[in-house]
Amino acid sequence: MKRLLIKRILTPHPAGGISVNFATLLVSKSIHVIGSMTRGTHFYTNSIDRIATHASRIADSSTTSPPRRPLHLAFFVGSDLYPHLMLSKLVPRLIAQGHTPFIFLSADKVNKKAASLGLRELGFFERQLLQDQIIPFLGSAPSDGAACLTVDQTRAQYGILVQRVKSVNGPLFLDVLRKHHIDAGFSPCCHQRFGKDIINHFAAPRALLNLHPGTYRGAMTAIRAMTNKEPSFGYSLHHVSSSYNSGPVLDIRTAPIDYAKSMLHYMNDMYPIGVEMVLDAVGNLARGKNMPAIEQDEAKSRYYTFPTEEELELVRERGVRLVDAGGMEEVLVESFAGCGGRDALRVVVREAVRKWYGDESASLSGLRR
Repeated sequence: MKRLLIKRILTPHPAGGISVNFATLLVSKSIHVIGSMTRGTHFYTNSIDRIATHASRIADSSTTSPPRRPLHLAFFVGSDLYPHLMLSKLVPRLIAQGHTPFIFLSADKVNKKAASLGLRELGFFERQLLQDQIIPFLGSAPSDGAACLTVDQTRAQYGILVQRVKSVNGPLFLDVLRKHHIDAGFSPCCHQRFGKDIINHFAAPRALLNLHPGTYRGAMTAIRAMTNKEPSFGYSLHHVSSSYNSGPVLDIRTAPIDYAKSMLHYMNDMYPIGVEMVLDAVGNLARGKNMPAIEQDEAKSRYYTFPTEEELELVRERGVRLVDAGGMEEVLVESFAGCGGRDALRVVVREAVRKWYGDESASLSGLRR
């Protein structure tokens, strides 16, 4: 070390250790440095995940692969269950890769008075249970041994920004994106349409991508696929355009449909596919790789709204269920309950379900009278 310093092959860093290239950890054409000697450049160097990330950068440099630069990533989600489960899996893996995730919770409305009982039931299990019962019950302290964390627990565990946003198209929110130097945005399920200002903000070299369930455009795409008895279902990743779901497609991945499960229960098997698609897209963006995109054929595309009562009747005739209470109880408990906390969370879920069905029954009885 002394000889290298004397020969000026190594240069001391004023904050400690020696100076290295931030991205490649090079100090000369043939020498990389890793670990505590890089503390002046990287500050925090003692954890296994930091060492692994830096080793990956050295591997990229040694093989002349494009270096993976750290990105600031915005995730726009509403109140739906599975995008929240996605975030719980994505955040730790992105941080381990050197990226900084930001979570923006967009305001959306749960239609508790939907005309169809089936849609009200779906809204209760897909959104209300998580938002009104599970998140308040678990609080912000991470559950020991839980497979997934709520957004409040994720914020406490990893110290990232989680912010509720009334409108993603407001001028003040654009200032938030600029302030935090957001490089790319992902929308696993944001119930607000992005306006032209925010789309322009994410113009190249930035990117704004929508992770959409299935290849159908619009709402409740999984139930469309199951009603049509399609063999597989999955996610598509595409650029966000002014018409939201019609931007160029970057990636499509599918898996067989399990018709033994209800639609909402089946989506628990599918969301890990979306996690991997986002991670791969982030990897390409971080390395500056070109991601070939395929334009959607507008002539062959159709936008699906929420199903009508007649369409839901067809769903029932074909033996497809929107949701089943028992299956969703298992999904929620298995996802969010920590060691020793399953019984307590199960009680909360069952009581909320019992009350919801009781209220619905009383409401229907009142209408009949």
